[in-house]
Amino acid sequence: MKVYRLYTYEDYMKAIKLLNKGEGITIVSKKLNIPKSTVKGWIYEYKVPWLARWSPEPSKELAYLLGVLIGDGYLHFHAYHYDIELEVKDYEFAETFSKTLAKILDKRYRKIKETR
Repeated sequence: MKVYRLYTYEDYMKAIKLLNKGEGITIVSKKLNIPKSTVKGWIYEYKVPWLARWSPEPSKELAYLLGVLIGDGYLHFHAYHYDIELEVKDYEFAETFSKTLAKILDKRYRKIKETR
């Protein structure tokens, strides 16, 4: 059975910093003991390591989001992504949740869709 290594955010950032300094893919690969194909994927195919995509810091906002999701929210799976959805009657509550979610995920806030 083949064992795959999980690369951390630090591994990814070390490679990116070396590449930005002008080091070649082969040299970066050897220095960090990361396969050349993996480094190429990070650069040319924008394949960011799973552990480097998002690692939240514990905060009141994160605790709030998790509590709301457990109570009133759910994940809706599409072909290649998930939507975080919330079923509540209070528009202001949903708007606060959406703004907090945008802050935690470091995304642009989008006005929520009101459905009946």
